[in-house]
Amino acid sequence: MLISTSYALDPVLDIIDQLEHGDGHVHTDAKGVPIFKPRWDQGWFAMVPALQGIVEMFEAWGVRHDRNVPLDPVRQLARRLELDMPITALETQAVRRVLPALRRIGATMSRTEADYLIRNTQIKELLEGRAA
Repeated sequence: MLISTSYALDPVLDIIDQLEHGDGHVHTDAKGVPIFKPRWDQGWFAMVPALQGIVEMFEAWGVRHDRNVPLDPVRQLARRLELDMPITALETQAVRRVLPALRRIGATMSRTEADYLIRNTQIKELLEGRAA
């Protein structure tokens, strides 16, 4: 379902755009947590949980369908942000390269499956205290 997948993946693109078009610095909240402003919302959200949520959602899809999903670049970006490491064009371009594959996977999902995966990921984040 393209709409649900876009809703899930657009924040990744928003994060990449912010990282690539900024002045080399990441926006942070008062505690130093990297944050981004998605195009569909006026609020600010934590980058790392958003990226981890995408990874978890597509990992769950991969398990359900016995398929390998190219998530390493997204994992690496989340980890670099979490550890306050420099982000280079290599990292952002690697994430951009896997987005079409993730969108193709999303296009194969029914609305029910996409909603289920998104909801389960959100519940997991709440239980782990990672929700924005």
